[in-house]
Amino acid sequence: GKAHLLLGPNGAGKTTLIAHLAIHAKKQGRSIGILSLDDQKIGGFEPLAIASEIMGEPAHLITSPADLKNAGKILGPRHLLLIDTAGLNPYQPETLTRLQQRIAELNIPAHAHLVLPAPLNVADMAALPVACHRFNLASIIFTKLDSTSRYGALLTTAENSALPIGLATHSADMGTPPLTLTPAWLAQALAQLPHQPWEFAS
Repeated sequence: GKAHLLLGPNGAGKTTLIAHLAIHAKKQGRSIGILSLDDQKIGGFEPLAIASEIMGEPAHLITSPADLKNAGKILGPRHLLLIDTAGLNPYQPETLTRLQQRIAELNIPAHAHLVLPAPLNVADMAALPVACHRFNLASIIFTKLDSTSRYGALLTTAENSALPIGLATHSADMGTPPLTLTPAWLAQALAQLPHQPWEFAS
């Protein structure tokens, strides 16, 4: 019965994360609903619609309170409601204001989670929790963990924002469940030296 709103920059992997979470929840026998508020860019909704169709769970694009009401009628009660959003840019505050207004207009009671790609540079990663503070964030979720072997920026961002680290995705494979980033896992990962490109066979 909980709704989770995923926020983050363009290319953070929010849509892929929703697919990961939805597949994992379905395997556990939980019913899911998938909504999208991403009508800001060309093709923003289509990847989610395709992924949802593959899962057998239609996604609903919400552009007005009427859309939300219709989606609610179709979905009925669900264990989990996942909500995708358009990409946010901390250096363009109007993107955040626009989303904040949309959420207020729709009046969706949801837990907001900041989705950050692990390879994002340190300064941009640090700016996003500050910019998104207005959404009363519940946690940070890191994506694309498989694309970096450096985790210092992740921990620094979480520490400076005082937000708990939730989950992380570490594969583009939809069937791979997200990781729960425990202190033990992070300690082991931080103890390993970062890989360099020349260490890998071409």
